[in-house]
Amino acid sequence: IRLSLVGSEMCIRDSCSWGPSDNGTVLDRPGPLTLAALQSAVANGRGGRGTVIVWAAGNGQSNGDNSNYDGYANAIQTIATAAIDSTGNAAYYSEAGANLLVSAPSDGSTSALGITTTDLIGASGYNTASSGAGGDYAHDFGGTSAAAPLVAGVAALMLEKNPQLGWRDVQEIFIRSATRVRPGDSGWTFNAAGLHFHPRFGAGLVNASDAVTLASGWQTLPPQQDVSQSTAGPATIPENTAAGISISFPMAATNLRVEHVTV
Repeated sequence: IRLSLVGSEMCIRDSCSWGPSDNGTVLDRPGPLTLAALQSAVANGRGGRGTVIVWAAGNGQSNGDNSNYDGYANAIQTIATAAIDSTGNAAYYSEAGANLLVSAPSDGSTSALGITTTDLIGASGYNTASSGAGGDYAHDFGGTSAAAPLVAGVAALMLEKNPQLGWRDVQEIFIRSATRVRPGDSGWTFNAAGLHFHPRFGAGLVNASDAVTLASGWQTLPPQQDVSQSTAGPATIPENTAAGISISFPMAATNLRVEHVTV
């Protein structure tokens, strides 16, 4: 948890870089206590405006893993963050997913730069004399664990500019201010609200300047409303068929402003 003083109040944003294995075979979700903690954080944190929770999307792309399999990064309370290397490509390890919200710089394949950061002091760190380097700074930090703290830092700048932002406000500002990298890539789509999305980049590369500018005049969103719909009877998912199965959920409520969908 990273803390910073904003005016006379304490601003809290939480950067998390842990979760289930990234081996591509694990489908896991938060247990009841962790789920209760996430729900309590966004309901009660920051005087009811909600703690901003940033989550590393995962490093298992090369193993066929997907961020959707990670119920922590896939929770609506978290900001799932992917990694982009210094060449502008999605990092080879950064997992794709419909849950990705935004991307941030990290390391990547050979020739891509790593992230420079402070290291543990002396022999406890990675950058030690035994490695031929020495010093208390590392220049090869990477993974989505390097991308997520950068997004948490931008969130802190947004909250310093506008402490009244709620956790959903922060998420939407990230979406609306992100830069669409590699715009010619066929993976980009636009939804009915005109917002762009890519399964490897989310809304795009985090843009600190635009995010803070948008935050300064942002009108806070109305309270969150939950609408649930169920369908009768079980359904069997067929094995090894590309078509899978389709189930419709007609919504009784109309004129909804949809921010999150959970199945």
